Amino acid sequence: MKKKTLYGQTPTRVVTQSSGVRIGGRIVTKEQAEVIAKIKAMDQEDGLKEIEHLLNYHWVFKDDKSWKVRLAVAHASTKYHGILKDDADWRVRLAVTEASTKYHKQLVTDEAWQVRLVAARASTTYHDILVSDVNWAVREAVAKASMTYHEQLEDDEDEAVRLVVAKTSTKYHEQLMCDLSWRVRAAVAKASTTYHDILKDDMDWEVRLVVAEASTKYHEQFATDEAWQVRLVVAKETTKYHEQLVDDVEYIVRAAVSYVSLKHQPLTEDPHEVPQIPNTDTNWWLKDIVKNYKEA
Repeated sequence: MKKKTLYGQTPTRVVTQSSGVRIGGRIVTKEQAEVIAKIKAMDQEDGLKEIEHLLNYHWVFKDDKSWKVRLAVAHASTKYHGILKDDADWRVRLAVTEASTKYHKQLVTDEAWQVRLVAARASTTYHDILVSDVNWAVREAVAKASMTYHEQLEDDEDEAVRLVVAKTSTKYHEQLMCDLSWRVRAAVAKASTTYHDILKDDMDWEVRLVVAEASTKYHEQFATDEAWQVRLVVAKETTKYHEQLVDDVEYIVRAAVSYVSLKHQPLTEDPHEVPQIPNTDTNWWLKDIVKNYKEA
């Protein structure tokens, strides 16, 4: 079975004359024609590698019908980027964009968002245009690059963009603490304690969890929080509310009470006497905690 070539089949043999061979509007020597024919007959992978190395033959392959061949030319050198920046395939234009910022003025309005994204990440020069891009990933790149356009992006329609603003600047937290996305509100809570007095009552436990982890200021409230994840933080951080958490409905919270109690309460004169912990808990795993403690 024949291997697939750059063009899907073995090309016909190049017919040469004494005057040379016409390829791509140019007359080449017999030797040059044979090199070109040899490359075209190669296995795809080998042929593409060969093209990248033979810079003197890029004038032939820059206009090739295969986008993979043109991409190989674009990757190998910038010599024909002035032509390839207008290539029909976005992957070729992407290679041009990644290589340098020379053609970014044109490519920031490219139809492919992948191309515009590279331009946005490479330089802030055209962020005044890209800040209004239709693709959220491009606007996110603008937001990550600097805080210059955060005033515009703070109310972006996409959560990912607003999340960047929330994480990198506290200037817009007053608005973002009321964001529809719990991830954005959690980012506000994590970045600063300024609005914890409001966010401690957030409807999403993930936000209240961030507040609980930040300090013990609201632990009295969080000790009875509906989310066990929040109560668990309280149980781990202090023994102050263990009296009520020792009977928590979630065994993982009661386990935290056990661990923290064993760590903070000193042993009596009898080294095998266990301090006041829930050693009669109905959960088998918690009984093992006490058993292992006694046997240590």
